[in-house]
Amino acid sequence: MNYSSVRTVLGVPIHFSCESRSIHSIISQIFPLEHKEVVSANYQISINHSLVDSKSLDFPALFELNEHKLVGQSGNNCFKADRLNNIGEAFVCQRMLNNEYVLRHQVLNTLCYFLLTHHHFLPVHAASFRLNQLLVLCIGSSGAGKSTLAMAAKHRNLVVLAEDICFVGVSKSVGLRADCREFHLFPDSYRLFNNDINAQAVMTHNGKLKHIIANDSKQFSTGKANGSASELIVVFINSDRSQKSAKFEPISTNSYFNDLLYPKEEGFELFSNARLPAVQWLKKSPCFSANIAGDFNQFFDSIEKVHDELICVTQ
Repeated sequence: MNYSSVRTVLGVPIHFSCESRSIHSIISQIFPLEHKEVVSANYQISINHSLVDSKSLDFPALFELNEHKLVGQSGNNCFKADRLNNIGEAFVCQRMLNNEYVLRHQVLNTLCYFLLTHHHFLPVHAASFRLNQLLVLCIGSSGAGKSTLAMAAKHRNLVVLAEDICFVGVSKSVGLRADCREFHLFPDSYRLFNNDINAQAVMTHNGKLKHIIANDSKQFSTGKANGSASELIVVFINSDRSQKSAKFEPISTNSYFNDLLYPKEEGFELFSNARLPAVQWLKKSPCFSANIAGDFNQFFDSIEKVHDELICVTQ
């Protein structure tokens, strides 16, 4: 017997079809927002049992992908997606079904993000948080310290929308969407906060040793932030660790946005109909470059100063 429902992922309806009630229950817990008013959805994902359990989940998934197709495997779990037909399929073992975190990160998010970024969203390697009515998008490459920055924002009681990946939507309502349910910190970053939070070091979905801390802003676990570009600022985080002094300064946008127009990171370089309109929308916002150099106080002070200046301009 087949069990199915239409769930909301990043605001987009996806039809999930499961071969058992237990799998459907897990999917419903991971994606709790049901699109009851939607009769059909453009995207279809089926989740089935893999009969042989994987010995361990402590290894990263292996991927083969191109513009239109993705094939992934993690132990005895396998999954694939086809952008041209808007479909995805996964066969997952009981060990993975018992681990919601790995199932969500390795399989479900991979399938959903691969399909949705074809037309709906531009994926951006970024952290994002809200300071009052100002949304801050902090773009940085791997190793730039985005997760640490997001954790520092949470430490200041700011609402964190994203810690590592954000999606710029242009198809219906322009804005940012993300799903930030936890923070992933390397041991050296975790030590910056370990007087205030408790977390256990675990092997994450991509095979790296990190501390995982839940984002307790439940209402923003699958949040979005719409609005005009005047409500958003874009900050490019400098990943050059040789620069020891903190810096925050306005920039001309053209050269900094080249990495979004012509990305080189795997997964981010795939074709997206949203790429050009998303970048054009981001360029309308005030843009800055920042070298944090471990000085989060100066960084957030600079953000607050920009916030106050923008309020003065709009009043």
